Amino acid sequence: MKKLAINGGNPIIEHKMPARIAFGVKEQKMISKVINFYKAQNADPGYQGFFEEEYCKVFSNYLGGGYSDAVATGTIAVYIAIAALKLEKNSEVLCSPITDPGTISAITLNGLIPKLVDSEKNSYNTSFLKIIERINSKTKAIVLVHSAGYSIDMKKIIELAKSKKIKIIEDCSQAHGAEFNNKKVGTFGDVSAFS
Repeated sequence: MKKLAINGGNPIIEHKMPARIAFGVKEQKMISKVINFYKAQNADPGYQGFFEEEYCKVFSNYLGGGYSDAVATGTIAVYIAIAALKLEKNSEVLCSPITDPGTISAITLNGLIPKLVDSEKNSYNTSFLKIIERINSKTKAIVLVHSAGYSIDMKKIIELAKSKKIKIIEDCSQAHGAEFNNKKVGTFGDVSAFS
């Protein structure tokens, strides 16, 4: 086995994960609008309501249609996405090792077994060839994490999944707006989650 980079070996990935810039001027104005709206009503913002409904409509349109529902965290989003598929308990779900612990939690809390799949060389995204190696008769779904703002090469993975009747959950929490072949991530699989 090769020496790990942390122990002095050569790094496999040459570029660092980009920093996230979560809030700009536009976001600050929108947050102020929400706060002022509820302050005028002398109420705390609820989980559902005007702004949540508007956000879901705009977000669905941004992705090209479909249905969206805003929830509190990315972990909950992945949990709900997996639960919606109603997979048989103890089925195996393939997923990337480069993800938030919430992805693994969402799989296990749904009574399923996570199986990690290695990444492409010099990438944070899951390797198609490693997916092929890990698939077996118990594999019922794959959680594809689009990492560091980059889309996974979806074409071959979707074709493989369809041929084997395997469900695809796209975890787009690290890649809002990323595209593959001019199509936004989150629109290829059976269901997707954003954070």
